[in-house]
Amino acid sequence: MLKDMRIRKKMTLEQLSKASGVSRVSINRYELGERSPNVYIAKKLADALGCTIEDLIDEKSTTKDAEEAV
Repeated sequence: MLKDMRIRKKMTLEQLSKASGVSRVSINRYELGERSPNVYIAKKLADALGCTIEDLIDEKSTTKDAEEAV
């Protein structure tokens, strides 16, 4: 969901990294499912993306947002 949200917001990994203070490598690992962010990191990512933590993990709201964007 993180990658979908990042792409929808038209952000690169580097841009999200700078906006959130989370390393590009860590974000990439979260997007690939190799690691999971703790709540503190998830909040930083959500804030940088202008969404809530729930938006990052709730497939239904992500799908609804994607459908509305089309």
